[in-house]
Amino acid sequence: MARLSSLECRILDIVSSSLGCQLDDLPYACPDIQWHQLFLAIDRLSRRGELCIHLVAPGKYMLTVPDHLPVASHALPATYATFQS
Repeated sequence: MARLSSLECRILDIVSSSLGCQLDDLPYACPDIQWHQLFLAIDRLSRRGELCIHLVAPGKYMLTVPDHLPVASHALPATYATFQS
């Protein structure tokens, strides 16, 4: 079981509300968060299988929420069970 931080919840909200988000656009959606904090949160979410990172062009990445996760699951305040393939 993994507990999501408020930043991780915020990232998942942004990505799931738009059915994906360009990695380069995320700092504009979170201007109060430094890039290294975003990167570390994205890394944690990706390693746990809660966020997918897709290469769409050289140097361009798209963030999406995996199909097997309920869209609103990250909004739950309780601990969050990650899914494994």
